Amino acid sequence: MGLGRGAGNCPIEILIAFLKNPKYRLLPLLQVIQDFVHPMQSQIDWGYHIPYLISGALNAHPRRSLEWMDSERKNDFVTFMKEMHDNEVLE
Repeated sequence: MGLGRGAGNCPIEILIAFLKNPKYRLLPLLQVIQDFVHPMQSQIDWGYHIPYLISGALNAHPRRSLEWMDSERKNDFVTFMKEMHDNEVLE
């Protein structure tokens, strides 16, 4: 469920599903996600955020992403990308 802070964190359930290694069992992990992690997500904002992806792709410090996610425009990814790109070109 993307419990890490930034875009570079791979959700473990995706990794385990991809590995298809019999010593890694996806079902118990999905049970924990269903019973504990998913209910917490409605109370705590975490996980994968597009602004982190954008700042990472542009090799920019995530401080701008943090500021953007605290603003009223936090879900306007297109504007954030345009502003980040314009700022990176000028710097």
